[in-house]
Amino acid sequence: MALDVRKQVIQSIEKNSRILVVPHRDFEADIFSSALALAGVLRKIGKHADFYFPSTLPQKFSYLNELESLEKPARISGDFIIAVNTRERRVKELRYQREGSILKIYLAPEAEPLRSSDVSCEGTSDNYDLVITFGCPDLESTGELFERHPHLFFNRPVINIDRSPHNEEFAEINFIDVTSAALTETVTELFETWNHEYIDERIATILLTGLITGTNNFRSHATTPKTLSKASFLITRGGNHQTIIQHLYKTKALTTLKLLGKLMSKTEYFDDIEFSWSELDGEDLRITGNTTADIALIIEEFREQLPRLEVIAIALTNGEGGERAKILIHSFRRHLLNMLQKELGGEIRLHKMLVERHGEPLGVIRDRIIRLLKRA
Repeated sequence: MALDVRKQVIQSIEKNSRILVVPHRDFEADIFSSALALAGVLRKIGKHADFYFPSTLPQKFSYLNELESLEKPARISGDFIIAVNTRERRVKELRYQREGSILKIYLAPEAEPLRSSDVSCEGTSDNYDLVITFGCPDLESTGELFERHPHLFFNRPVINIDRSPHNEEFAEINFIDVTSAALTETVTELFETWNHEYIDERIATILLTGLITGTNNFRSHATTPKTLSKASFLITRGGNHQTIIQHLYKTKALTTLKLLGKLMSKTEYFDDIEFSWSELDGEDLRITGNTTADIALIIEEFREQLPRLEVIAIALTNGEGGERAKILIHSFRRHLLNMLQKELGGEIRLHKMLVERHGEPLGVIRDRIIRLLKRA
C-alpha cells in the first residue's frame, strides 16, 4: 500500500474533530477490532469519536468491551428532535398532518393541557466532520445507517478502510490493502506510520484479537511473515495474547460445545475439494440450547477444529420435512462464493453467503456445490 494513502488518512483524521467510526453491519472480529482500536485512539488523543455498530457483540468477545460503550450515538446528523417534558403532563397520543407545504404535529395530553414551556426543540446540525468505514465494500454494507442517513456519506469526507478486492472505492480516501492477511494488519501499519505510541496495552490487545481471529490463529493461507511481524509488534506493545487465547479458544459455553458436537456428527467431508456439508434441524437447536442466530457463530468454532476446509456449508431445516431450508456457506475465498452465488443465488456478506431453498432436495443442492467446486 502506497505510503501517501496512509498519510492522507492521517492528515484527514488530524484536521477533523468529530468523527463517526462505522464497521461492517455484520460482526466479524477482525473488522470490529480494527474499528474499535481506531475509535479508542481517537478518543485518547482528544477527538470526539462515536462508534456505530448495530449488531450484538458475541459474549466471548466481551473482554473488548471495557474500552468502549457500544451504544449507538444518540443523534445522527440530520435529526431534528422535539423534546416534551412529561413529568407533570403526560402525552397519550402523537399524530401528524400535512397541510400543503406545512407539517403539523399534534400531541394529545392525558389530562392537563401541555404548555409551550413543556416543549423544546433541538435544531439539526452536522454532528460529524468525518466518517470512517471499516470492511465495507460498498455503502450498503453499513446497513441501517446508510438506509436511514444516506446524507452522512455525501455531505462530508469519508475514509474507506478495507482489504477486499471487490471494494467499490466509494469514498474520498480509499485505503484498500488487498495484500494484508487481516484488516487489523492494515490498521496496525497505519498506527506505525502515524505514531506507534498511540498503541497502549488495551489497543494492542484489541488489534491482536483481530489479527488472531482474522488469520484463524495464523493458520490461514493468507498469513505472511509480515503478518507475524505485526503480531510480534503488538505483543511488545502489551497485547495480551494469553487473554485472547483464553477467551476465544479455551473457554467455550456448554451450549456451544453441544452444538459443535451435534454439527460434527452430522457432517460429510469431501477432502479432495476441502469442503464440508452439514444438515441441522430445529430439534438439534432445541436440545443443544441454541437458536438460529448461533449458526453463523458456530461456523467460526467449526473452522477452528478443521482449518484445512476451504468451504463450509450448513443447511438448517425445520425438521418436519418442510419445503424450506436455509443454507449458510462460509469461505475466505471470495471467488468461490461468487461462483456459488451465480449458481445458487443468495446474498453474500463478508465471508458468508445465505441461500434459501424452496422445494429442491438438499442432496441435489449439495451435489451441485460439489460439482462447482471440482471445476473451480
